Amino acid sequence: MPRNLTQLDEWPRHQTLDTFDMVASDSERWSDGSWICVGDPAGACHLITALRWYPNTNVVDGYAIVALDDGRQHNLRVSRRMRPAIDDLSCGPMWMRIVEGLRVLEVGATPNESGIEFDLRWDGFSPCFDETSGIRRYQDGRVVRARSNFVQVGNVSGSITVQGRRFDVDSSWVGARDHSWGIGDTGNGNQRGFAAPAGGP
Repeated sequence: MPRNLTQLDEWPRHQTLDTFDMVASDSERWSDGSWICVGDPAGACHLITALRWYPNTNVVDGYAIVALDDGRQHNLRVSRRMRPAIDDLSCGPMWMRIVEGLRVLEVGATPNESGIEFDLRWDGFSPCFDETSGIRRYQDGRVVRARSNFVQVGNVSGSITVQGRRFDVDSSWVGARDHSWGIGDTGNGNQRGFAAPAGGP
């Protein structure tokens, strides 16, 4: 596969001979991405949203799930080809901006058919915690999970609108996020064993 230079290749952070267009693993289950959840303490509105990149299947996907106090859940799913727009941190109506790594993010969704729109700023008020530092799991002698992730709590501000109902998000809301990368079950479900069943006597 031909290599493509990305904006990240300007930074002196290369770990392999490849460009940032590629990852060191050839697993189709390798992915990298984040989720953010934010909730109203009064229980009127709760949002979970995520975007993930799958370089070995050339896919970006994401979602937004909003649960409201009327007992209804609203969903938005998005997907696109990752290349050639690998530097583009958007997918359909959903977008993300990294303002300051490990500290300030902006995420949103522009008007779309799902009726879910949001424009939020994340300000981490705790240091990121390296929760899973390269954990590897094996099944029948093969790697089924090789994953790293960090988590953080933070203040979220902005607004969420669902089917015309607007919620103003302020520091009274609760926010948490997770950024993970590597080989995992994300997007694929639990992986079955491939080894032949154990034989009898």
